[in-house]
Order: sequence, then C-alpha cells, then structure tokens
Amino acid sequence: MRLIKEKLEKKQIQKIFSQYVSQEVIEELLNNPEKIKLGGEERFLSVLFCDLRNFTNISEKLTPKQLTEFLNQYFNVMTDLIIDNRGVLDKYIGDAIMAFYGAPLRYKNHAFSACQAALNMVSALKEHKPKWETVYKIKLSVGIGINSGKVVVGNMGSSKRFDYTVMGDNVNLASRLEGATKKYGCSIIISGSTYKQIKNKFLCRYLDLVALKGKEKGVNIYELVGSKSVKFNNKAELTKKIKLFHQGIRCYRLQKWQAARKIFKMIIKLFPDDKPSKIYLKRCSYYLNNPPGNYWDGIHRLKKK
Repeated sequence: MRLIKEKLEKKQIQKIFSQYVSQEVIEELLNNPEKIKLGGEERFLSVLFCDLRNFTNISEKLTPKQLTEFLNQYFNVMTDLIIDNRGVLDKYIGDAIMAFYGAPLRYKNHAFSACQAALNMVSALKEHKPKWETVYKIKLSVGIGINSGKVVVGNMGSSKRFDYTVMGDNVNLASRLEGATKKYGCSIIISGSTYKQIKNKFLCRYLDLVALKGKEKGVNIYELVGSKSVKFNNKAELTKKIKLFHQGIRCYRLQKWQAARKIFKMIIKLFPDDKPSKIYLKRCSYYLNNPPGNYWDGIHRLKKK
C-alpha cells in the first residue's frame, strides 16, 4: 500500500509540474515530495511578465491560422528560456507570459535567474525577429517587467481544477513594470527590490521613482541592460550613457534644471533614440517654468498601466 501511495504521489507531481518546470526540478520533487506544500504559503520570489508590443495590430494583420502558428512558435522559444533558467511557467494571458522564480524549490539567486531569462528572451527575439517579420509581415518587440518580493505561492483553485501559481501585490507590481516599458522605451524594467539582489552581476540604469497606477507610494525602477561578465554590442557606449544619465538624475533630484537639461541634451545628441533622456528633458523644461518647491517628493505618478 505504501508503494502504491508513493507511485500515485509521483504521478500527481509529474501531472502538476511537467508543463511548467524543467525535468531537473521534477526529478528533485519526485525524490523529495515533501517540498511541495499544498495550498498557499508566503515566500519571497521573483515574478516576470513578458508582453508582445502592439499585439492588437499584429492580430489584425494575421489570419487566425497565421496568428496561432506564430504564437506557438513564439511561446515555444520564450517558454524554453524561462524553464532553462529555473523558472516556472505560470500562465499565458493572451500574448503575455507570466513566470516566477524561487519555487517550488527554494534557492537564493532567483532574481539573478529571472534577469538572465529576461535578457535571453530579448536576445532570442532579436535572433528570430527577421524570420518572423518576413514571414508574417509584422513588427515585433517585447516588454518585460520583473519584481522580487513576498507573494503567496501554491496550488490554488477548486478541488476539480487548480493551478500552481502566485498571487499578491508584488505580482501586480511586476505586471505594472512590464506596462511601464512602453512609457520609458525599454525592453526590461526591474524593481528596486530586484536590483538590490543583482546589482553586482548586471549592468543597470536607474530610471525613475514612480507611483504606478493605483498606488501612492513611489518605487525605484531600473532598466536591465546586460550582464557585467559577458561582452555584448556597444557595452562601452552603454556604460558611458548610463554614467551620464545618472549625473543628469542627480541634478534633476537637486532641482538643478538647467544643468540636468544640458546633460540630457548631450545624451540625446550621442544616442538620439534614448527615450528616458527625452522624458527627463521634457520634465526639466516644465519645472523650469513651474518650480515644484521645497516639498517636492520627486515621485512621478503614472496614470496608465
């Protein structure tokens, strides 16, 4: 009876997790089934949201058959990269992908895994983009948001249908960061909480102190640029841009609008497509004519998701 029970437990574990995690994780869970806690438990994890930009426009240009064909190819590529970096695929939401790191198996460097997966996903899209855009006559780009924090994770749903998923305010924050990539013109935005854990491993640019839609409290957000230990295109130029940008931010925080404007103009001259610098140049021009005063908290409040 004990042998039969163990076999049933292993079969249940394989059924629940085979679609979401790597074979390595499944084998670990099969050997140690006690690591799965049914129901929900609070854990500190990293959550990732990835979304195709302008999906409505893409779907309008493709037939249902073409759209299905393209999305299947796209999801296959992205999901493999999530799982290869120790992530758990949570769900597909239309064209969006939700994943998390640090469960069901506990490991400390889940923020690193999430960030590495995000960089790999952006790189993979660049690799497949020429083929997909040629075949389907569409323009492709993605936005990725990552946040690390306490969430509730576990098997949730009804007795007949349930999913292994995460819930909580920190999940919503990751989703909002993905949405913010459109405003700032960045592929990947991470929260300050994630940044604290990976700052020694990855090259990042501080972007802003923002109160996301529906929130009053400001959170620091960063652009994830690349790995510090890996060579990539224009790394030296990007490092220079980040250094200049941070100088501009310091002037901006001190309400030295003219000095900040000068720096952001310099960046735009060197990097004409840098949207964050254009955003700050516009803000500085506004505050020159409309000084915020001594009680300015520096928080930029986003009105859209």
